[in-house]
Amino acid sequence: MKKKQLAYLLLAGLLAASCQQEELPGGGGLSDSGIIFTSDYALSRSIAKTTFSEGDKVGVLGYCLDEPNHLYGESDWNTKKLFVKPEVFYNQELTFDGTGLWEYNYNGEGLRKWYDNPEYQYAFFAYYPYAEVSGYNSGTITIGGKNMGTIQLSSANAVSDPVLTYTMPYQGYLGGTPLDRTQTPDLMVAYNIDRTSGEGPVKMDFRHLLCGMEFEVNNFTEQEVKITQLQFSGTDFYKTIKVTGQNQGTEVSGAYSGDFTVVDGTVTCPANGKLRIADAEGNPVDLLLIADENGNITSGSYGSSSIKITYGGSSRTFPLSGLKFQAGVKNVFTINFIGNDVVLEMRATDNWEDGGDSDITFE
Repeated sequence: MKKKQLAYLLLAGLLAASCQQEELPGGGGLSDSGIIFTSDYALSRSIAKTTFSEGDKVGVLGYCLDEPNHLYGESDWNTKKLFVKPEVFYNQELTFDGTGLWEYNYNGEGLRKWYDNPEYQYAFFAYYPYAEVSGYNSGTITIGGKNMGTIQLSSANAVSDPVLTYTMPYQGYLGGTPLDRTQTPDLMVAYNIDRTSGEGPVKMDFRHLLCGMEFEVNNFTEQEVKITQLQFSGTDFYKTIKVTGQNQGTEVSGAYSGDFTVVDGTVTCPANGKLRIADAEGNPVDLLLIADENGNITSGSYGSSSIKITYGGSSRTFPLSGLKFQAGVKNVFTINFIGNDVVLEMRATDNWEDGGDSDITFE
């Protein structure tokens, strides 16, 4: 609670700073007020995030002026984007403090200052998780020492809508290749355009670019059920996704194949019981995949996916052909043990929270 109070005191102090000018070449100037970013916060540590947690990092691109001429400052984004480069920020690293504020150090000078002209309009684009980019404007996402794939950004000299391309780290080309689900981050993007300095902190509301899968078990029998393996397998899963500016659509490409292990050990569901498949820390086991605009998670005529369940010395494989998925939608697969049979159901939600109605059943 004390940390949260201090953060809001800092925010209030920064907003109350006076607007003295520091002259720039060409007649522009900077105010003393810093650019502040905020987002909702929570303590979730699942890889499929609902909100941000302390220590999470994002990258930001910021636009305002056509330098060195200092033109188009008062223009809206759709007008200026053909002329301006990300001169305010280029892949600026922000770190979430756990209370709603993003911390950063711009060129070793603390917060980046707004320009002194209150009529200037800014555009900010952000992505999660952050990657330090270098040659070819690309870099590897590393979280906890683990390779989470690569990010490629449009260059610091590029005008128009920024372009972000994410490529998954998997190299599997054949079915049966083991895949580590924890190497897929919950890829998200956000934008806030046509903002002026007088509107206060910049709120960044992120949207998910991947679709999510979770798993649960219903046991409608009088005996406990032991699941010893649960695999989500596929051939030609999509590997790369590209998003441009504030556009809602995406472009997908590339392919990888293999098996994601959801359960490797023993999960016991008691008689007439129910459980959610979770990791050692109690977080739901999430699987994140790329879906195209037609709802497919695999590409081409050879692409396919399935779920294999091993239990009590038996196994069942459920092909997932015909299923459609959507970015930002979490799908919950429910494994129902009914008498001597196993029935797989899937329910989809309209958001990243649990819920929704069962809409597909596999016999």
